[in-house]
Amino acid sequence: MGKLKSIWKDQNISLQTKVKLPYALVYSIFLYACEPWTLTADLQRRIQTMELRCLRRVLGIPYNTHTSNEEVRRTLTQHVNHYEDLLTIVKKEN
Repeated sequence: MGKLKSIWKDQNISLQTKVKLPYALVYSIFLYACEPWTLTADLQRRIQTMELRCLRRVLGIPYNTHTSNEEVRRTLTQHVNHYEDLLTIVKKEN
C-alpha cells in the first residue's frame, strides 16, 4: 500500500479504480490462507482495522483526523456502487 502513494494522490484515477486496487493487490494475498483461521473476536477486529487503514489511505483520509469508521464507510459507499467489507469475504471463505 505504501508503494502506491503516487496512485492514491493521482487526481486522474477514479475512486472506483483506486478501491479495486487493494482488492487485487492486497486483499487477494490476505485471503489466500484464511480458510484455516478460527475467527476470534480479536482476529475480526484486526481484519477490520487493516481494511479501514487501507481504505483511509485510498480515500486520502489521514489517520490522525479522528474520522469514525462509519464515516469512512459512508464516504466510500457514496463514491462506489458496490462494496463488500473484508470481514464478510473472510467469513464466506471459512
